[in-house]
Amino acid sequence: MKNLLRLRLRKYSQQEIEQLVNKALEWILSALSVIKPVKIILIGSALGEQFDDWSDLDFVIVFKTKEDARAGRKALYGHRRPMPDRSIECLCVDEATFNEKSKIGGIYFIAAEQGKILYEK
Repeated sequence: MKNLLRLRLRKYSQQEIEQLVNKALEWILSALSVIKPVKIILIGSALGEQFDDWSDLDFVIVFKTKEDARAGRKALYGHRRPMPDRSIECLCVDEATFNEKSKIGGIYFIAAEQGKILYEK
């Protein structure tokens, strides 16, 4: 039923999606001003033509160490969201785990193969 309701929702243009992604990226970089990520990757529906009013923005954020990933997660959750009506999902991971798991499938594989790198140190 939920998928049928989505057919009626407004689809966003590529330009509108890019504006939302840029706003979210600015928020992420602001929240992580002290703990610099190695890489920020956009994944999910924002990469395609299925982005609508119910869609969220999904990011995989890669950090150098597990400690940095933990600190990054904490910083993001403590930082005021820029778009209260839009969910921003951030998966924080250390570089070693990302590199290892991106070869075997799952969300890290999808990020490595299909994601769009928005920031790289």
